[in-house]
Amino acid sequence: MSQDTLQLREKIRSVIRSIPALAHFQFHDFEFVYDHQESILHVVFDAEQDADDSVFLEEFGEADGNVLVHTAHGIVVGFSILDSAIGRSS
Repeated sequence: MSQDTLQLREKIRSVIRSIPALAHFQFHDFEFVYDHQESILHVVFDAEQDADDSVFLEEFGEADGNVLVHTAHGIVVGFSILDSAIGRSS
Protein backbone atom coordinates (compact mmCIF):
# COMPACT_ATOMS: atom_id res chain seq x y z
CA MET A 1 0.00 0.00 0.00
CA SER A 2 1.42 3.39 -0.96
CA GLN A 3 2.07 6.16 1.53
CA ASP A 4 -0.66 8.27 -0.13
CA THR A 5 -3.19 5.46 0.32
CA LEU A 6 -2.20 5.01 3.96
CA GLN A 7 -2.59 8.74 4.60
CA LEU A 8 -5.97 8.77 2.87
CA ARG A 9 -7.16 5.77 4.91
CA GLU A 10 -6.09 7.58 8.11
CA LYS A 11 -7.95 10.74 6.99
CA ILE A 12 -11.08 8.65 6.39
CA ARG A 13 -10.68 7.03 9.84
CA SER A 14 -10.37 10.52 11.34
CA VAL A 15 -13.62 11.55 9.63
CA ILE A 16 -15.31 8.37 10.93
CA ARG A 17 -14.13 9.11 14.49
CA SER A 18 -15.40 12.69 14.28
CA ILE A 19 -18.98 11.73 13.36
CA PRO A 20 -20.93 10.48 16.40
CA ALA A 21 -23.21 8.24 14.31
CA LEU A 22 -20.18 6.48 12.75
CA ALA A 23 -17.59 6.59 15.55
CA HIS A 24 -18.04 2.93 16.51
CA PHE A 25 -16.85 1.99 12.97
CA GLN A 26 -13.41 3.56 13.47
CA PHE A 27 -11.79 0.14 13.93
CA HIS A 28 -13.72 -1.63 11.15
CA ASP A 29 -12.05 -2.43 7.86
CA PHE A 30 -13.43 -0.51 4.90
CA GLU A 31 -13.09 -0.02 1.17
CA PHE A 32 -13.35 3.32 -0.55
CA VAL A 33 -13.65 4.78 -4.01
CA TYR A 34 -13.71 8.38 -5.19
CA ASP A 35 -16.13 9.35 -7.96
CA HIS A 36 -14.27 12.11 -9.83
CA GLN A 37 -17.28 13.07 -11.97
CA GLU A 38 -19.57 13.62 -8.99
CA SER A 39 -16.87 14.61 -6.41
CA ILE A 40 -18.15 11.98 -3.99
CA LEU A 41 -16.13 9.77 -1.66
CA HIS A 42 -17.83 6.41 -1.09
CA VAL A 43 -16.81 4.34 1.95
CA VAL A 44 -18.06 0.76 2.35
CA PHE A 45 -17.94 -1.27 5.57
CA ASP A 46 -19.78 -4.32 4.21
CA ALA A 47 -19.43 -4.84 0.46
CA GLU A 48 -21.63 -7.94 0.56
CA GLN A 49 -24.71 -5.94 1.59
CA ASP A 50 -26.62 -3.71 -0.81
CA ALA A 51 -27.94 -0.56 0.84
CA ASP A 52 -31.71 -0.30 0.93
CA ASP A 53 -31.91 3.15 2.53
CA SER A 54 -29.83 6.30 2.96
CA VAL A 55 -30.09 9.25 5.31
CA PHE A 56 -28.27 12.58 5.53
CA LEU A 57 -26.57 13.30 8.85
CA GLU A 58 -26.90 16.69 10.51
CA GLU A 59 -23.46 16.39 12.13
CA PHE A 60 -20.63 15.59 9.77
CA GLY A 61 -17.53 16.20 11.89
CA GLU A 62 -14.34 16.55 9.85
CA ALA A 63 -16.05 15.66 6.57
CA ASP A 64 -15.71 18.42 3.99
CA GLY A 65 -19.21 17.90 2.60
CA ASN A 66 -22.61 16.51 3.47
CA VAL A 67 -22.57 12.93 4.78
CA LEU A 68 -25.05 10.39 3.47
CA VAL A 69 -25.16 7.16 5.52
CA HIS A 70 -26.21 3.96 3.73
CA THR A 71 -28.01 1.16 5.58
CA ALA A 72 -29.18 -2.37 4.81
CA HIS A 73 -32.04 -3.65 6.96
CA GLY A 74 -31.34 -0.83 9.43
CA ILE A 75 -27.61 -1.59 9.80
CA VAL A 76 -24.98 0.87 8.56
CA VAL A 77 -23.05 -0.58 5.60
CA GLY A 78 -21.26 2.57 4.42
CA PHE A 79 -21.43 6.27 3.79
CA SER A 80 -20.69 8.89 1.16
CA ILE A 81 -19.33 12.41 1.46
CA LEU A 82 -20.86 14.67 -1.18
CA ASP A 83 -18.88 17.46 -2.84
CA SER A 84 -15.73 16.15 -1.17
CA ALA A 85 -12.07 16.70 -1.98
CA ILE A 86 -11.11 13.82 0.33
CA GLY A 87 -9.83 11.10 -1.99
CA ARG A 88 -9.69 13.32 -5.06
CA SER A 89 -6.05 12.47 -5.78
CA SER A 90 -6.57 8.70 -5.36
